[in-house]
Amino acid sequence: MTRSLCMLVLVACGGGPTAPPPPEEQPPPPPAQPEVDLGPRDVVRLDDPARITSIELPPTNLTPGRVPGITPLRQPFVRDRATSTAEVDVYRTPLPLDPLLLLADAGGRRPGSFEPRGLSLSGPQGRLPFAVTTRPGTWGWDADSLVLRASAGSPAPEARRHRISSDALAGVERGLDFQASGLAAEDFVVRTLQGGERTWSGLFLPAPGRIAWTVEVPFDAVFDAQVVLLAAPVSGSGSDGASAILEVQDPTRPDEAFELGRIDASREGTRWRVDLDEYAGRTVQLRLRTDPGLTRFYDHVLLADPVVRRREDAPTHVVVVDLGGLGAGALGVLGNPRPVSPALDALAARGAVFEQAWAPSPQGDLSLGAALTGVLPGEPVQATLAGRAREAGFATGAFVAGEVDRALDGFARTWAPSGGEAADLVKAAGAFLAEAEDRDALVVLRPHATSLPFTVAGPHRGRYAKEPWRGTPLEPTALGAVAPDAPEVTRLQDHLQGRRDQLVRTLDDELGKLLPLLRADARVVVMGDHGVELWEHGGVGAGHALVPETLRVPLVVVGPGVPPGRVAAPVSTVDLAATLLELGDLAGGPGLPGTSLLALAEGAGGVASPPVVGWPARGVGWGVVAQGALWTTTGAGERVLPLVAPTSDTDPVALPDAAVLRAAFTEATGSTLVRVADVELDLPEAADGGFTLRLSHPAGLGAAWLAGAGARDLPAPAVDGAGVVYRHPAHLAPPAAVLVELGDRPLEGLQVRVEGGGPALELVAGADGGSTGEAGRGLRVGTTAAPRPASAGTP
Repeated sequence: MTRSLCMLVLVACGGGPTAPPPPEEQPPPPPAQPEVDLGPRDVVRLDDPARITSIELPPTNLTPGRVPGITPLRQPFVRDRATSTAEVDVYRTPLPLDPLLLLADAGGRRPGSFEPRGLSLSGPQGRLPFAVTTRPGTWGWDADSLVLRASAGSPAPEARRHRISSDALAGVERGLDFQASGLAAEDFVVRTLQGGERTWSGLFLPAPGRIAWTVEVPFDAVFDAQVVLLAAPVSGSGSDGASAILEVQDPTRPDEAFELGRIDASREGTRWRVDLDEYAGRTVQLRLRTDPGLTRFYDHVLLADPVVRRREDAPTHVVVVDLGGLGAGALGVLGNPRPVSPALDALAARGAVFEQAWAPSPQGDLSLGAALTGVLPGEPVQATLAGRAREAGFATGAFVAGEVDRALDGFARTWAPSGGEAADLVKAAGAFLAEAEDRDALVVLRPHATSLPFTVAGPHRGRYAKEPWRGTPLEPTALGAVAPDAPEVTRLQDHLQGRRDQLVRTLDDELGKLLPLLRADARVVVMGDHGVELWEHGGVGAGHALVPETLRVPLVVVGPGVPPGRVAAPVSTVDLAATLLELGDLAGGPGLPGTSLLALAEGAGGVASPPVVGWPARGVGWGVVAQGALWTTTGAGERVLPLVAPTSDTDPVALPDAAVLRAAFTEATGSTLVRVADVELDLPEAADGGFTLRLSHPAGLGAAWLAGAGARDLPAPAVDGAGVVYRHPAHLAPPAAVLVELGDRPLEGLQVRVEGGGPALELVAGADGGSTGEAGRGLRVGTTAAPRPASAGTP
C-alpha cells in the first residue's frame, strides 16, 4: 500500500465541512469492488501506523509564552484553623496540577508523606524547603491541597507571589505538544495517554489536526471509537472544547470531502459510531479532523480504540474476574462452609472448577500480570492477551482496584481508581460490555484490592465478624507482630476469616448484578491472584511467604464447549493467557506462552506443566508444585509442604524427597539451581536518587543477576574478576535483590557497599551472612539457591 506521511505546521485546519453537491450534480459512484478479506473478524485498526496515509498537526497548542512545568498559583491561600497551632499558621490552596503527577513515584506511600521528585515551590524569598512536619517557612501537600506554613501572626502569604515548578508537569505538557515533544508525527499520534484515573490507547490528535487512511470497507460496517477530551494537567488551564469530524474523500474530486459524522469530545469519553454501509466492499479515503473551540489552547482529543469493523450478530465476549487476594477456600464451591458466594457458585456449576490452581507469586499485581501475558514475573514480555485481542478487533477494557500496572499492558481502555468501590467498577465493566453489544470484547474486572484486614462497608459488615474485642491489632503491621503461638491467634484467625467472608459476600452481591447481564455464550473466568496466610506457617499476610495459603487461588472457567466438572490436577494461572486465547477463538493467530487448560477441563487428557512459584515481596524464593507437595527454597533453606493439611497429628502426610522436587523444578523451568549470595536491598531513599552497589570477594565473584519483579527493565550488573558493580537509575524502583553466584566460595568475606541516597552502607558478611543499616534503609546478605538465568553475566 502506498503511504505518505505529511507533517504540516498549521495554525488552523481548513474551515467547516464541504457540503455535498445537489443530487443531480453528484457523480455516479465508482463501480463496486469485490468484498475485501480482512481476516476472520473483518476489522481495520485505525491506530495501526501502517494504515495511516497522512497526518497534519498544529505545532503547539499551549498558552502563548507559557514555560512547561512552571505555573503561578492562582487560588488564594486560606488559613486552616484545624491544623494551625499557637506557633505555626497553616495555609492551604488547591493543588495547581493533577495530583496523579505527584503520586507517580509514591511506591505505596501516602499523599503528603514524601517530597515528590522534581517538585519545588518558590516564593518572594526564593525556594522554600519541603517538610512533612509542621514547621514555619516550609511547604507540604496532601491529596488535594498545597500546604504552606508560616510563623503564627505573620502576614498571610499571597498566592500570586508563589509559583510551583514540576519536572513531571513539564514532561506531560511537552508530551502533549507536538513541537515540544520531539517525536515524529506517527509516534506522537499513536499513543497511550492518561486522563484522570482512566487510561486510553488510540490516536491522539490535538485540535486543529487531521489524519487520513485508505480503508477497505467490509460489508455491514461501522466506524467505531471513544472520543475523549483530555484535561490539561494544569488546574485552571482547561480546554474550551473540541469536536471530531469524520469525512470521506470523493475519489472523483480530490479536493472535496463529504462529512459522515460529527461529535463533541467529552472528558469521560463518548462512544461514536458512524454507519459506513454506503461504502461497503469499496476502498475509500477516510479522513478525520479535529476542530477547536473558541481557542485552540489545550484542545487535546484522543480517539480510543478506533476501528472500522463489521457488526457482529453473535459477538464473542470474554470476561475475566479477578477476586484479588481471596484464596481458594474463600468460595463455597471450593470449601467455604458459609453461604458467601451464591452467585459465583451458581456460575461455577456451569463450568470447570480447578481445585488446585496456583498463582505464580504471593503478590497480586505480579500474578495478574502473568495470567494476562503467559510469562512468569520478571521475564521479558513479547505479547499480551489484550494486545492479541485488539489485533483481532476486540474492544478491550480493564477495570481494576489496586496497583496492577503490568497487567494493564495492551488494553485500549483502563480504569484503576484510587479507593474505587467494587460497585463502581462492576458498573463500569457492565457499561463497557453493553457498548460492545455487536462487537467482540475482552474485559478484565478486579472489583476490590483485597488485603488484610479485609475491610468492607455495606449490609454484610458484621455478618460473620462482630466488632473485635478491645485492643484487637487489626493493622497489618500490628498483626505481623503477633507471635504464631500467642494465645489470641485462634480468636484472630476466626475474626479475620469472618471479615474475609463478609467481603466475599459483598463482592458476590455486586457480581451477581453483572453475571445475569452477560451474553448466554459469554466466556467467563473467575480467578484469584494470591491468598493470605493467617499464622498457619508462622506468618500473617500476603506477599511475604511461599506457602499454600498465599499461593492457592480460585479458578473457574465457563464457556461454550467447557463441560461442567472439577479438575484435580495442579495448574498454574500463568496458563490462563493461552487458555483465554483458545476460549475466545483467538488461537488462529500468534500464540502466547503457556498451555491451554481447556483440554484438561474437557477431560481430553491434557497435561499441564507443574506450577512454578516464587517472587515474594522481599527476598528471593522459588518453588514448584509437584508430587502432591509444594517445594520451596528461600534464604531460610528448603521446605516441603503438603498440599492438603494432615487430618491429625498422628496421621502425617507422606511427602516426596526434596531432591525429586528440585528435579521437577529444573524440568519445569529449564533452569539449574545454583548456590548464590542473596543481597537484599531496602533502600527507599536511594530509589529517589539512584545508587551504586559494589560487591567483592577475596576469591573473586561469579555471575550476577537481578531478582524480583521489574528486573527486566533494569540494567544488568557488570561482572569482572574484581567483583560486581550495579548502577541503579534514579527513575526506576530498585530490584528486590542482587544475586551473585558463589560456587565453592564461602559467603564469609563478601564485601557489600551501597553509595548514593544518603550515607554509604557497608557490610562484610560473616559465615552466616549479616545485615546492617538504619531505620528505613539497610542491607541483608545470606545464601540461598536460585535458578541461574541464561542471560546472567560471567566472570
